[in-house]
Amino acid sequence: MRPRMRSGGRADGGVRPTFRERRRDILLDELSGLPVIRPAGGWSLLLNATPLGLTGAQMAEQLLRTAQVAATPMTRWGIACAAQVRASKRRCYHSSYPNKMDPHNVDLKQTINLPKTAFSMKANLPQAEPKMLERWEKEKLYSRIRASRAGRPTYILHDGPPYANGRIHLGTAFNKILKDFFVKSKTMAGFDAPYVPGWDCHGLPIEIKVDSELGAKKAHMPAIEIRRACRKYAEKYIDLQRQDFKRLGVFGQWDDPYLTMSAHYQSVIAGAFVEFLDRGYVYKGLKPVHWCIKDRTALAEAEVEYKDHTSPSIWVRFRLTSDPTKIHPGLAGRDVYGVIWTTTPWTMPANMAIAYNPKYEYVAVDAAGSVYIVAAGLLKATAEKCGWSDYHAVAGFTGDKMERAVFRHPFLERDSL
Repeated sequence: MRPRMRSGGRADGGVRPTFRERRRDILLDELSGLPVIRPAGGWSLLLNATPLGLTGAQMAEQLLRTAQVAATPMTRWGIACAAQVRASKRRCYHSSYPNKMDPHNVDLKQTINLPKTAFSMKANLPQAEPKMLERWEKEKLYSRIRASRAGRPTYILHDGPPYANGRIHLGTAFNKILKDFFVKSKTMAGFDAPYVPGWDCHGLPIEIKVDSELGAKKAHMPAIEIRRACRKYAEKYIDLQRQDFKRLGVFGQWDDPYLTMSAHYQSVIAGAFVEFLDRGYVYKGLKPVHWCIKDRTALAEAEVEYKDHTSPSIWVRFRLTSDPTKIHPGLAGRDVYGVIWTTTPWTMPANMAIAYNPKYEYVAVDAAGSVYIVAAGLLKATAEKCGWSDYHAVAGFTGDKMERAVFRHPFLERDSL
């Protein structure tokens, strides 16, 4: 119920309507829709002269008598009921509240039957996300998922670990999110899909970072202290990356990841090596390994950067030492050479063979008294580059005729097949 207000101005500073004015507005709303002959001047003038304190029926009788309008009993009854009902529902106290049915004051949202929800209109992720992650940890959600899938067919995704040498970036985030898609989808499909994350704690990336932190004092530190500094650095970023991956919503065995610097991990590697040794899989041999003189450590292929170098392309002839008639009878008694073209002349000392395509057409060309075997489609270009002004074809054949032909290396004492 609206509170009564004492005499005085309205709360918004405007002029407060009187009791008579409020009652007049209510009755005008009702009378305007009833089938009654309107008196001259309208109902509003008559309402202003209606005494206070009348009931609905008395008010209707007074209005009809004052207006001198003939009305049926039904009409009289309708006016009386309408006035009484309206007066009882909307009691006209002196109040600061505006008329809510006034089209100018209607809140349209209140006229629509909208659904109600307890969800906040704002996402508030900076506040909601930490609470959600805390709830997952408290409820041990990942452990419950693992328990619900116990005994199901397994799906194992081996995690290629990131380096523990800095905060995560777009690449590492994208990598972990994609893996999480696969693991969760397999879990939802009914598989037992555990995910054991890991970190690579060895190698040049961590050493370089530690070098930049230690600076000149590294030269006076023993090797064991440098290793401790590397381990401490890796542990720091393992914790930071683990927090970031959790913030991405990635589920996994974060409390017990695999670390390449852990004693257990290294013991497993040592045990596997001993097993290979017992089975005779280990042997001693030679293998080129890239070595960094500055960092005194082995380098992976991806860690080696090459300086750009421009080499000249060359044409080289190899003298045929096997029987030329096995290639074509027209080459009997001739000095025959195979011609190669290469853009890497520094590989010539390692040359062991000349390659011919068995389906391509080749020609034996006589130029300056010697016979050269070249691809038919490249004869003109080869003649221009080699300076053959006068040449002619002696024989033609496909590349399969060159199988098992033996040539002599141009400057080393060995054959090239």
